[in-house]
Amino acid sequence: MASPKSIRQFFVWVSKAIGILQYLSLALLAIYYAYPIWFGVFSSFGFGPRELNSSFTIMGVADPQIEGNHKVEANGFLKGTVDVLGNDLYLRHLVQTNKFWGKPDAMVLLGDLVSFQNLDVNEFKNRAERLKRITGAADFNSTGVVKEATPQVNEIPVWAIPGNHDIGYGNELSDSQTEKWISSFGLMNWATKTSVAGHPVRILGINSLALDNVQFNPEVASKFQSCNSLSCSGILPLSKEAVDVWTFLYEQAAQAEIPTIIFTHVPFYKPQHACVDKPFISRSDNHRVLKQNHLSYETTQHIFHLLPSIALILSGHDHMGCDYHHPNGVIEHTLPSVMGYFGGNIGFVELTLRNVPSMFRRNLQSKFHHYLSYLPSPVKNYVYSETKAFGPFLDMTFTRTFAGPSFIWWALHISTCVLTILRLLLISFV
Repeated sequence: MASPKSIRQFFVWVSKAIGILQYLSLALLAIYYAYPIWFGVFSSFGFGPRELNSSFTIMGVADPQIEGNHKVEANGFLKGTVDVLGNDLYLRHLVQTNKFWGKPDAMVLLGDLVSFQNLDVNEFKNRAERLKRITGAADFNSTGVVKEATPQVNEIPVWAIPGNHDIGYGNELSDSQTEKWISSFGLMNWATKTSVAGHPVRILGINSLALDNVQFNPEVASKFQSCNSLSCSGILPLSKEAVDVWTFLYEQAAQAEIPTIIFTHVPFYKPQHACVDKPFISRSDNHRVLKQNHLSYETTQHIFHLLPSIALILSGHDHMGCDYHHPNGVIEHTLPSVMGYFGGNIGFVELTLRNVPSMFRRNLQSKFHHYLSYLPSPVKNYVYSETKAFGPFLDMTFTRTFAGPSFIWWALHISTCVLTILRLLLISFV
């Protein structure tokens, strides 16, 4: 029979072993809370001093599709509630961690904010309030001029555009869907402006679900380049929402041309094999859109001709993401989904004055990406950064961060808590 002394020594040994595991778990957790650094996102780390108004950074979040009452009903109260709460905490960790390290000047939610387009008004508002907690937004801002001075991290504007899981595809659009969206997230089509080192930048958010709710008149459409209004464009809108978005685009086309960023949930047309999702549109008997992967070729060309100053497109919808250079030189970054199943992706676009970037920080970024190139292909494929021209005076750098599946978040937090409790119990015992 073991003596009390040997039993005590055994528990001391177990306590030390658990202590080592606890420290290891805490170290991994600390690394996990600093993971954007490994993708070159580290403004908060003090690398590369940032002069006032010398840059403008947008943080993009695509397709969170947060769930709610249906998850609870399908999985039971306890499991459903834990799943919903855990997912909110995971998404909040991703958004706030990237927000802390990247210090963006604005954030955009690129559609599919909720999981189901036919939610009742109360459930939709409830999920919108949860998104405020996830993003740290006091409200969702879709109008007004962004201040030139860099705002405090918790005061940045958070913009939103609708996705098919929010308001439905073209055939499902209605006044009730529109009112539901506007009451929680603001306008569906909106414009704002900022400036970088004195150079103006226009930012547009559009309701892309309505863009293809139209019929094109081939005879008139061939002359649309000289048309300055919807009435002579050769476009026959099939819904009120289509009238709204195309009227908005023609209004923007009438303004002075300045470098433009456009946010759209549905990506612009691309040829097959350019992205995971191939070009696809299905229509109802009344020609309204039932489902689509990309905007139609005709719609894409109309927008490019209307707004030749477009320099960057940020889109969502394709959960695997895609980076594409259109034939006219416009760059489109389709952000992969922020959902844990797709790896918790977040994108950054930084605008800087040409030839005056923070070279120290950029050199560090290139080194990080060099080291990341040695990672396994499934992880390496998510590592992406590039710098291109944005208009005549500015450069833009796109960087994507990847947190990994949500089970990593669960495992690190649960293991740290369990090991800490066990160690405290063993310390009190011995």
